[in-house]
Amino acid sequence: MTLSRRIPLNPCDYLYYAHHRMLERTTRAGNLAYMMLDAEGHADPDLVREALAAAMAAHPVTIAPLKVSILTGRPSWRIPRSPDAAARRAAAEAFTCDDLHSAPDGHDRVEQLCRQRYHFHWNLATGPQVRLEQYALPGDRTRFRITWPHLMMDAEGAQWLLLEISRQSQILLGPNRPDMHQSSPTVPLQPPVPPDDQAIDVLAGHSLAQRLRLFRRGFSRPATGERPVLRPILPDRRVILESFGLTHRLWEPSQVAAIQANAKRVTPPGPALYARHLAACVVRALHRIYGERGIQTDAYLITFPMRPSLEQTLRIRPIPGNYLVSPVLRIGRNTAGDTRAIGEEIVRQLESYRTTQGDLAQWAVVWAASFSRARLYDLLLRLPMGFESLMSGFSFYGEITPPIRSFAGLKVLNFWGGGPLGSPPGWNPVFSRFADRLNLSLTWNRPAIPDDLAHRYAQLIEEEVLGSP
Repeated sequence: MTLSRRIPLNPCDYLYYAHHRMLERTTRAGNLAYMMLDAEGHADPDLVREALAAAMAAHPVTIAPLKVSILTGRPSWRIPRSPDAAARRAAAEAFTCDDLHSAPDGHDRVEQLCRQRYHFHWNLATGPQVRLEQYALPGDRTRFRITWPHLMMDAEGAQWLLLEISRQSQILLGPNRPDMHQSSPTVPLQPPVPPDDQAIDVLAGHSLAQRLRLFRRGFSRPATGERPVLRPILPDRRVILESFGLTHRLWEPSQVAAIQANAKRVTPPGPALYARHLAACVVRALHRIYGERGIQTDAYLITFPMRPSLEQTLRIRPIPGNYLVSPVLRIGRNTAGDTRAIGEEIVRQLESYRTTQGDLAQWAVVWAASFSRARLYDLLLRLPMGFESLMSGFSFYGEITPPIRSFAGLKVLNFWGGGPLGSPPGWNPVFSRFADRLNLSLTWNRPAIPDDLAHRYAQLIEEEVLGSP
């Protein structure tokens, strides 16, 4: 394949790329994300594959190999000279379809196939960088799943990609499309997503001197007194990854209304109230599972990913790219038994993060690191950076605007997604909102995390979320 232009990774992508390489060295598995989409009815697989090819041609990072420049030592996407032809070949390779609609065990088989196909050996050097699976299921349902290396895009980008595939399917169906399903919605054709090379400069408007000041601030740490003793839920489990475990919870509108009412009752007011409440539920679940196993730790540390504040914002952003920062929340053991106290502590830490421009300072650190050669970046990640102290992942994301309500002519019923973390902690709860529903997916690394322990953790999180321990 003849290669032409390059699209560099943004600073956050470069961090995920270095982290991907680190995981490959330590566990032989990279950092791969997934998103599930459930729909009503059945779609023509040829239509889905053609729509995927058209979306890939419009956004060729999805098919581009990732190359490290010999001159600069930095990675970039290498866009093929003829993206249309390359996209057709990539779609044929990346798309699979299984017709299980007549299988009495169809729902069990799709779960098994999803586990088997969650490949953690991903060849970044060849592409394609997205895989799309289609499963026709009993009960007139279809499940789609996309997987991708996290360094290519975040959950918001994945939604834009799904919307673009849906847009391309509308074009292929044309104005006189057949009524593929009686309840399929009629939706207006969405405008194209911006091209892949229109990356957002998070630090736009900041001079070099301001960026360097933010960089220094990113390494400053407030005095916290005596260093706490942090103990993992299991002994050191840096073992070779054999597979990923996954469990999913879906809460219906009536349950979500009760969850929201409880959140308003026990969580301090302010922005991201529901996300803060769900984070508090995860901390409470951690505290309980630690107690059940008789392990005492001075504090519990979890991530809290968010979008950085931008001086220039785009309503519709490009598909590729990660635009995330993540303060690490630290909740002391003496606080973790009280949901209201956890909420107050989370609000205090997030307010401190915002008022000190912690998001821009964190971005300035990865911006400065993005000038490093890939091998030097690998060495930087081997330095103690605090990641090894995490007890759990955590994230919450909502829907893009406009939201995804149809896909390949079918009515979308739900979507959710997630991805693994390195071991430790080796498990990662991800909440997502779809319309008036709430999802939880928990992904864990086998055999580092035993299945029974992971399912107990998910059960405790659910109990905390529903307020019924």
